[in-house]
Amino acid sequence: MVGLPLLAVLGIGGSLFIGAREEALLSGRVVGGPTSGGWSGRIQVIRDEAGVARPQSDLPVQVEYGGQKFLATTGAEGWISLPFTANSGDLHFRAELFRKSDSGTKDDFFTGQRSSELVDGFFRVSPDDWRALSKARGHFFELEEWSDEEKALGWRLDGPLAVPFSTEMLLTYDGRSPLSIDCDGAEISWKASDALKTQDSLYLKPDGQQQKLLRLLLTPRTHHVDLHIKNGARSLESSPVVVPGGADVRREDQGYRIRTPLLKDRIWWSLVSSEQRWGGGVLALQSEEGGGATGFLPDGELPACLAPQACRERWLVVASDADAIAVGTVGFPLDGQAHSFAPEEILVLDGFERARRSHQAQVTLQRWALAGYAAMASLFFLFLFFIDVRREARQQKRAFERIGAKGGTADDFSRALIVAFSSLFFAFSLLVVWIVAQ
Repeated sequence: MVGLPLLAVLGIGGSLFIGAREEALLSGRVVGGPTSGGWSGRIQVIRDEAGVARPQSDLPVQVEYGGQKFLATTGAEGWISLPFTANSGDLHFRAELFRKSDSGTKDDFFTGQRSSELVDGFFRVSPDDWRALSKARGHFFELEEWSDEEKALGWRLDGPLAVPFSTEMLLTYDGRSPLSIDCDGAEISWKASDALKTQDSLYLKPDGQQQKLLRLLLTPRTHHVDLHIKNGARSLESSPVVVPGGADVRREDQGYRIRTPLLKDRIWWSLVSSEQRWGGGVLALQSEEGGGATGFLPDGELPACLAPQACRERWLVVASDADAIAVGTVGFPLDGQAHSFAPEEILVLDGFERARRSHQAQVTLQRWALAGYAAMASLFFLFLFFIDVRREARQQKRAFERIGAKGGTADDFSRALIVAFSSLFFAFSLLVVWIVAQ
């Protein structure tokens, strides 16, 4: 009876101490495009344990934003692609980890389910902020200005340069003067006598025509390419941007063929315009015999544009990561534009800090509850101990009286009681301090 409170303190204190230690935290991070007129993006579920963050796949997540609510499962690298929804102004986004109760009871009286919040908040992204993140990647298709008739010398590329893909190059020049092209870090191919000839330089004699158009294939071999073009007294020098590990997108029947020079299992894609992100997904790739990987994206998987006026110029952004921050990210024009557009996915919400604060508040509450319970149990234990000692003292006094002992025999009782109380109080104090400190 006397030792029961002590055992309770040890049991409850030990269990709460274990529960109050640092645990793995689940949180969500949301990326996407502008919120004006509508929004689409992605959410990633991350498990943070001892400072190490790991994406979590195959987790059911309930997502709510823009007036719609749906349940989805995290896929590759913990990501979920979120469809486009109409929106105006600030967007409220909320995501919860959704799972059945372990006990099978109705923890939630309404749904019979329990959930853990991953992220919750409001955000707003303007198209200008989004376009600013396209950085220099918006210039891969930017062409050298076509020269006027007097100069008649210019060139342009039909896609980004990426090792080891070949990209078509169009060149206009004056046929009345000789033409020479020298490439550093790349090879050029052209048709000669119905055969494809490849070298790192090209020389054409004048043929008397005023303006000619020449089609070439430019294949980079390094990640820095220099072009030196001379046509009579006129010359052009340029260093086209080479995208390390960049993908290549080619139109095929009813879809797009995507190839990468690196062996990958998947590639992330997004359909965008200059004002809006319309949606995206992930495409599984298969290895090719000559190296690299390839996949086919059918037209039916591309999201429909809800505003036809804003979809006159679209780009297909392909990247090796869902955030589209990798250096190999390229935005391919789908409607005849002369330049690329490859904005990053903007990080709009991150639920880790909120999850950390919530966990710390829960730990603090548990420890204070433990400290209060330990104090109450200690006082109750001391009270029972005092009663037990007093009872033993009375029994001892009656025993002394029966054998005729003098009354001064039990004079040392007070000193023993003080020593006992002090020892117990010191022991309980050490126990409580150790548990709360931990």
